[in-house]
Amino acid sequence: MYMKRRIHRFICFLIVLAFSGSAWGMSLCDYRSPESTISNVGMSFLYRYCNGSAEQDINRGQLRLNYNRLFNSPNFGYELSTHNNMTISALNLYSFSAMATGNLQYYFSPEAAYFGFAGTEIESSSDPKYKAIGLFVSLGIGYGRFTDVTPMVRAMQIESYLIGAECISGPLHEIDLQSIAYEIDNINTYESLADILDVLQGIIEGTRLIRIGGLGPLDLYEMARIIEKGRRTRYCGGNIKLGLGYEIIDPYQASNDILGTAAFNYAFASTPKSQLLVQGSASSSYDILNAYQLRLGFGYDYDFTDMITLSASYSFSRQVRDGDLINTHDLSLDLAITPSVPGMSITLEVGLTQDPNWVTDVTLFMSMDFL
Repeated sequence: MYMKRRIHRFICFLIVLAFSGSAWGMSLCDYRSPESTISNVGMSFLYRYCNGSAEQDINRGQLRLNYNRLFNSPNFGYELSTHNNMTISALNLYSFSAMATGNLQYYFSPEAAYFGFAGTEIESSSDPKYKAIGLFVSLGIGYGRFTDVTPMVRAMQIESYLIGAECISGPLHEIDLQSIAYEIDNINTYESLADILDVLQGIIEGTRLIRIGGLGPLDLYEMARIIEKGRRTRYCGGNIKLGLGYEIIDPYQASNDILGTAAFNYAFASTPKSQLLVQGSASSSYDILNAYQLRLGFGYDYDFTDMITLSASYSFSRQVRDGDLINTHDLSLDLAITPSVPGMSITLEVGLTQDPNWVTDVTLFMSMDFL
């Protein structure tokens, strides 16, 4: 019970932090990009070794692979997601779980947020209760859109630099910020970085805030560095979906049921340094009390500096089948350090998992890209 209270307090802290006041004059989520592509890939590997008689089976490694991609345009959108977790002992594959989901969305109007969707889900596990690979399809309707607000992040970072360097006497007007973000969003239409810098220079020097003499070479260099640096993508928006699904293959080799489904996604970036993501889904047969599945997840990250990022995530799943209840909690806190060495990263992770007993992991990851 005490552990659950700690988890609930931690989640409340993340939500308050994510929605706390911002020093920026304009909300990031006011920006609308006509077309957004958001993707991330995560991989981690952990190996434990113990040469002793107390715990003979502690020589294990764990590999996690996650991939998420979201695309949104005025008429069409799609979402792809895969999650894989494998535990390998010194002798064989100890356990694994894998899930892949995807859906296509068609918006009824380019200006509207209503859409129809078709989706599928595939899952497998080494759990003895799984008798086959599960295959599930669904159809339904939904409402909402996501948008990539990273161009506005770049515009606000440029504004922050200009104020700090006393190139401008105060914050830019919202229209000027929107104009800068729009040009950055369409950077692929320019032949070179110098061309877009000329346009941005014209926008900034066209304001009444510019200092005498305009922008210098150093200012243009700093603006180019902000545009090019590969910081984390920020996005805003959300959607909710309701539909009907059918189990083409039941992983427990039970009857193939028609299921009711519901899902939601919500993203919010309160500042260029932070990102909140909340996701949830549920499915159930007509016997809702004895057969249903529920998933809920929170994710939050904050960039303290260009080198240090703090990430926190919490997920909860509940599965009921034939009256049997299985709850799983997973809480992790990551401190990522990216030194000024290309391709190198260091991550300290503290994890807390309940499945069914509480287990705590403290892990240090180091990685280097050689290509």
